Amino acid sequence: MKILKPLYLILFISVFSVISAQNNKKSVQKKLMDIRLEINYTQKLIDETKSSKSEVTGLLVLLDKQLRLRCSLVSQTKKEVDVLGGKITKKKVVVADLNNNIKRLREEYSNLIRYSYRNRQSYNALMFVFASKDFDQAYKRLKYVTNMIEYQRSKSDELKEALKSVSFELDKLKVLDSEKRKLLSSHKSELNKLHNLKGEKQKLFVNLEKNERSLKKKLKKKQNEHKSLTKTLERIIQRERVAARSKGDPRELALMSKEFKKLRGKLPWPVRKGVVVEKFGQHRHLVLKRVVVNRDDIRIAVAKDASVRAIHRGYVAKIQYIPGGNVAVIIKHGDYFTVYGNVVDVLVKEGDYVEAKEMIGSVYSGSSDESSVISLRIMEKSKWVDPLKWLGKRKK
Repeated sequence: MKILKPLYLILFISVFSVISAQNNKKSVQKKLMDIRLEINYTQKLIDETKSSKSEVTGLLVLLDKQLRLRCSLVSQTKKEVDVLGGKITKKKVVVADLNNNIKRLREEYSNLIRYSYRNRQSYNALMFVFASKDFDQAYKRLKYVTNMIEYQRSKSDELKEALKSVSFELDKLKVLDSEKRKLLSSHKSELNKLHNLKGEKQKLFVNLEKNERSLKKKLKKKQNEHKSLTKTLERIIQRERVAARSKGDPRELALMSKEFKKLRGKLPWPVRKGVVVEKFGQHRHLVLKRVVVNRDDIRIAVAKDASVRAIHRGYVAKIQYIPGGNVAVIIKHGDYFTVYGNVVDVLVKEGDYVEAKEMIGSVYSGSSDESSVISLRIMEKSKWVDPLKWLGKRKK
């Protein structure tokens, strides 16, 4: 029975390892699934951007995002292939140890059978016991025979248990091998897609560089429009601040301000899904060298007809119609204001109270450069702040 205990220990460790591996596997599978879902959504945005012939620099951002996602997927699958390779190596060691144990047990069992066969006449159980000189000798001989039979049976049981264990481990090894082959195939496929995507991005980048003069002219026009809109929004918000002092419950507004500030980095996104195609503040242009872009909002690319929602509870201060730019919805949250640009099919009116995540309209989807892109601004006191620092992790 001394050999049986190590076998049970090996089996226990194997089962525990399998359970642990299954938990890790679920975590990894979820991570891979999340990446693939984001890849699919980004690809949808890319296809829609291409079909609508909207802003090419936005397309470049989406391609760059897709590139990073696919790099992450390739990296993750490579890690999983390496992890499975390590598990397979360890599993082979366990199988080898079990096979060595089986070989030893078979030799011991064979020796025992041969010994019993050679002594089958002199050790016939009944004759051996009845040939005793007295009762005490008969008892000892009977006990000896019983122990021999029990020992032979235990060796047989140990051998069966060892064979069962190695069969169990071999099945697990086959599963791991199969998973590794599938992951390797997926890894090679993703590498090919990554290579094609790099080529597509480079081709678009070269085409944009060729049209640098036209791109600069277009960018200058958009920057002027953006500055004009910003000034308009600032004037509107300033008027709302003054008006707020003479109307509304100051305690309610103070509570909203406190709540809004407390939720910094935790506020919900204005859309369920989307990709940030332009960030807040000063940053270099993606294509134009020596050109710096300065924005007081973030721009998020979304699928066609996506819904827009308030990021926090508050009052609709103003619905501003922008010439050639659809609608900007301004919501007051005490001392804070949020501005949602490029909105159509507005569902609220000025003075309405809205809850967090309440739908306020849809993102414009058309044939212009602003198609399927929402702008989000946040004003703290009299200063525009980076919305990405206020928004939390993407949640539905």
